[in-house]
Amino acid sequence: MPEVQVIITNGAIRQVKATEGLLDVVILDAFSYEIRVYETAQIGGQQGGLYTTSGDPALVWRIANPDASTNTFNSLWISKIMPGKTNLSEFAWIEEDQAWELVQGDGLRSETLAQEWDEAFTNRTETRWVRNSAEQVVSKSEQVFHVFPWGEELTTNVLDPDGAALTTVYTFYENAAETGRYSCPKTSVNPDGSWAGGLTRGFRCRPARRTPDGGWVSSLFSTWPPW
Repeated sequence: MPEVQVIITNGAIRQVKATEGLLDVVILDAFSYEIRVYETAQIGGQQGGLYTTSGDPALVWRIANPDASTNTFNSLWISKIMPGKTNLSEFAWIEEDQAWELVQGDGLRSETLAQEWDEAFTNRTETRWVRNSAEQVVSKSEQVFHVFPWGEELTTNVLDPDGAALTTVYTFYENAAETGRYSCPKTSVNPDGSWAGGLTRGFRCRPARRTPDGGWVSSLFSTWPPW
C-alpha cells in the first residue's frame, strides 16, 4: 500500500490517508465544507471505498462563504476547530484598496495584503500591513518576487519600508550552463551588510531541470533562506 493514499469521489478529493492519520473531506452545503483530521488509532476499515472513523476528529478545518450566496463571494471564513477551542480567520476583499484583509482574534489583529506588478510583469511586490484593534499600523513589510525562467522567487524583503527600511536581498544562480547550480540560491545580503552563500550551511538545493519542450521545471527547494 502506498505511503499516502488519495481517494477521489466524483472528481474531487474525499479522503487522504497517511501513516500519521486520515483527512476526511465532508461537504456541509453549497457554501461550506470541512476537512476533518483523525489520528491513526481512529481509522477503521473501508466501507464503500471510504475509510471509517471512530470518535470526534482531533482537528477540523471549516471553510465557508459567510454570505452563503452565489452572487457575493468576496469573503472567506476559515475556522480551526479543536476540542474546546475555535480560531476563526476572516478574509475579505477590499475593492477600493484592491487588497485582501485578514481579521483574527475577534478583531484584535488584522492584516492587509496588496500586490502590484511592474510594467514588464517580471516583478511582483507584496505589501503587508498589520493593525491592532484600534486600527493602528503596528508593522509593515514589502516583499518583491521576481519571475525567473524556472518560476517565481523572493528577491527582496523590506521590514518597515517607510522607516528603518531593513532590507534583505536574495540572489540566485541564473546561468543555465552552471549544471547543479542553476536556479539555486546564491547569496543572502542582510540589512547590516553581512551576507551568506546559498549553497553553504548544509543547504539542500534541487536545481531546475530542462524539459523536452525547452522549458524549465521549478527547483522546488527547501524554504529559503534556511537560517
